[in-house]
Amino acid sequence: MTNELAQSSTEKNYDIKVRNPFVPIGPYRERLPTPLSKLFPFLTEQEREDLIYTKLMLEHETCNQSSYVQAACELTVCSWFAHVATSCGERFEYEHMLAPPKDVDCAVWHQGTQFNIEVKCADYAKHQNIVAESDFIIHGLGRMDGYGDAVTQLQDLFGTSATPAILGAAHHMDCKLKDYLVSAQEKFGDDVHADSLNVLFVCVDDQMDMNKWIAYLNGPRGLFTKHSFEPQENYKNVDLVVFSNLYHRLANLEQKDKITAHWDLSQAFNFGVPNPQSTKVDDLYSLFAHLLPIENNEFFQFLEQLKMEEWLKSAIGLCHYVGDQIARGVHKFQGYPVDEV
Repeated sequence: MTNELAQSSTEKNYDIKVRNPFVPIGPYRERLPTPLSKLFPFLTEQEREDLIYTKLMLEHETCNQSSYVQAACELTVCSWFAHVATSCGERFEYEHMLAPPKDVDCAVWHQGTQFNIEVKCADYAKHQNIVAESDFIIHGLGRMDGYGDAVTQLQDLFGTSATPAILGAAHHMDCKLKDYLVSAQEKFGDDVHADSLNVLFVCVDDQMDMNKWIAYLNGPRGLFTKHSFEPQENYKNVDLVVFSNLYHRLANLEQKDKITAHWDLSQAFNFGVPNPQSTKVDDLYSLFAHLLPIENNEFFQFLEQLKMEEWLKSAIGLCHYVGDQIARGVHKFQGYPVDEV
């Protein structure tokens, strides 16, 4: 649907009685109309109703949190780029088809460049079960040699100590990221256009979780490394992966009293990782960074100041950076609960 058709459509007022348990009363619910109002001018009436009642399930008393958060993340990303297009007088399309019948979540045009955007959000149900059943959790970055054996040995040690405890291994999601990349490739299509950039948003949880997702690309046997466990031609037309902490900001709000502006993508923590296989010029990446605040430059400047080995910066640098932000009163992340430090 084109910008012209969207803006000429007649908007309907919706009397929505929110029953979704994952949309709590307070600022989170009160500010939900803001992203809807930014996106609605570009949607047909059927698309608006589908978003409200089917995707976001706003009037459902019982619903699946994973499905809801996926829809909430899509709304937050798409509404931001709809806002960008409106502010700049540019074109925006919701559910734009590049490789019919598949479509990407949205596309926005800016200064002659087309940005195609697909949004994915991880399902953390399995990981949450592991956390609930464990006293301690061990995390791994990428597919490290000997990681499985090390976990087993530590689990045996924890279980036979003077005070036995259960050591759980965090759920590894690099296969899920591989699925996201392959799926995005199918939606972006095989044709390479020099004046377009294909962007995959992956919405993740806290700072440690984001660090792990970045390592799924750049760590041992990472998907963007020469030793990737998946053939890279299967996602070579995904130019950029943006990890955003929207899941952290839009789900499980009970202990996140410091996070505000939940529905504003520019207030989230967004970190971009370009695909080394991409043939797009650097100017396209720079232009995209002007449309959305990206943390990369500030983060790498912070890393230069850390006096530690490079491997250690890769392991904990992001967590140190977020900790520094929180110490300065910048709460893009809530931070870790006190009982988990």
